Amino acid sequence: MSILPYIIMVWLPLFFSWRETVEQIRLPDARQIGLLLNSVKLGGLAALLTCVLGGLAANYIHKGWLSDRWYRYFFVLLMPVPYYIYALSWMYLIRVLSFIRPGILKYSAQGFGACLFVETMTYLPITTLLILSALEMCNRQSEEMAMVYQKSSKVLWKNILPEILPYIVAAFAAVFILSVTDFSVPSMFQYNTYVLDLYSTYGRTGSSANAYAMSFPLLILLLLPLAFVQQAIRKLNKPQRSESFVKCKYPVWLQGIMNVSFGLLVCQVLLPVITFTITSEGMQNIWKSFDMIYEQAGVTLIIASLAALIAVVCVIPAAVFLANCENGLIWMIMLGSMAIPGSLQAMGLLNVVNGSWTHWLSTSLLMPALGCAIHYMPIALIILVSTMKRIDRKSIELAVLYEQNRYEKTLLELGMLLPGILSSFLLVFFLSFGEEGIMLVLMPPGAETVSVKIYNYLHYGASEYVSGFCLWVTLFLFLLEVIPVCFIRKRYGGHHAKSD
Repeated sequence: MSILPYIIMVWLPLFFSWRETVEQIRLPDARQIGLLLNSVKLGGLAALLTCVLGGLAANYIHKGWLSDRWYRYFFVLLMPVPYYIYALSWMYLIRVLSFIRPGILKYSAQGFGACLFVETMTYLPITTLLILSALEMCNRQSEEMAMVYQKSSKVLWKNILPEILPYIVAAFAAVFILSVTDFSVPSMFQYNTYVLDLYSTYGRTGSSANAYAMSFPLLILLLLPLAFVQQAIRKLNKPQRSESFVKCKYPVWLQGIMNVSFGLLVCQVLLPVITFTITSEGMQNIWKSFDMIYEQAGVTLIIASLAALIAVVCVIPAAVFLANCENGLIWMIMLGSMAIPGSLQAMGLLNVVNGSWTHWLSTSLLMPALGCAIHYMPIALIILVSTMKRIDRKSIELAVLYEQNRYEKTLLELGMLLPGILSSFLLVFFLSFGEEGIMLVLMPPGAETVSVKIYNYLHYGASEYVSGFCLWVTLFLFLLEVIPVCFIRKRYGGHHAKSD
């Protein structure tokens, strides 16, 4: 019963119109197959690039000078930054470089290449984090023993890589799912994908059932990646770290590639701030941008906070159940809604509310908050279950022996889960703060979010104000991330992290 509220929430938009949806399911025509292939090509290449670059960067961090530093997760600073931040960074970077070499403009604002660059930069922190987490679960002492008898490069290929391969596949699958179901980047760069066609179909017909019926080929396509994701999460365990450390000596070419990958990770953090500062054309425009956007920032803050609160409240009991569940079918049911595009879930939610006693929701900020919560609940669930899997259960069991009642035991377990709960809340908050597709469908009349305002101004051509808006969004998210950074500092209490 603990998982029932979660299941009802994430599947409600589809359940409400399932009969009409089933009646309208058809095989995709040639045009739709072409759009589906476009989505697969973009998602596959973005996932491949991010896994290669993220894996090399993660190994650089794991084996290099950052290995035992508390700030080794610096690259997650821009993980929650909205897609359009990188999209605009790409466009403005091309514009700046065109002053040096005008011919570079032909590579700019449209098509597959721009989408691939933006999605690679956007998802690079995700794959780096997943692969770094997998590396930290490896037994470092056994690695160091192997390095006594073999070269570091052979240990990497023959010992470490096979051990973390399931997690690399899971990272590939996660990025593939996020890319294929994304609306923002392809729409900004006018690259036709299957999700864009779903959105335009809903705009023409106004029928969420028709859009859901069209999405079934996409859902079937994403079942296999989802299976890899849930399988990797089920195998998570506590990180294995040790005090000893043997410096790895890789071949020059391999170390060079790792250095480049790590450099891209650093650029991923610095590029938006530097680009937007340059293209804002002075402090006057930056301050004027703040005056123009602070009301929308307040609205977005309320929506994102409500979405994060709703998601975490529903996810906690579901995570407790799922952490002890080995049934693959239940895992697929719990995570399956990840394969549904957010804009499509928003259409279904609107269909649920319209014409019912909950119609009042459509005129309140709770409506887009519900849409964001429903869409990002599976991601929050993954984070919380991963946290529970990585906790040392023996320590909890020993501590429970000295507790007097069930209430104290619950408080103890919540304390151990606090990092995961905080991470889930913050990630849903950040993702909701930058959400675009759901807001376009569910936003009540008279209200506007930061993402929608930036989207509108971008089409008006007011680039200097758009740069200012994006700069303030980036700085605001940086400021909010001081919370988990302070938490980590308090937890480790020094420059080095001896254990996780």
